[in-house]
Amino acid sequence: MQWYVIMLTTKTQRRWEQRNGEPWPIDPVTGKFARASHPRPLADGGDPMFVEPAFGDPNTEHMIPDPVTGETDQQRFGKRRKTTNE
Repeated sequence: MQWYVIMLTTKTQRRWEQRNGEPWPIDPVTGKFARASHPRPLADGGDPMFVEPAFGDPNTEHMIPDPVTGETDQQRFGKRRKTTNE
């Protein structure tokens, strides 16, 4: 599984580099490659091969309330979880 994730990330980053004509950026805080983030969440139908570089804490972007519902990603994703009664 680890190998698959590494290969997928490398492939998606290469696609981003081809699209933008520049190398995948380095996170100035960590000094490592920026992490890959999906602009449209996969759970909402986002393309697993379309990523953008993201910097900083990976949890921050999931804590922003949706302008329509006012819920964070954790709240929305939590509602999708099955309970023991189902």
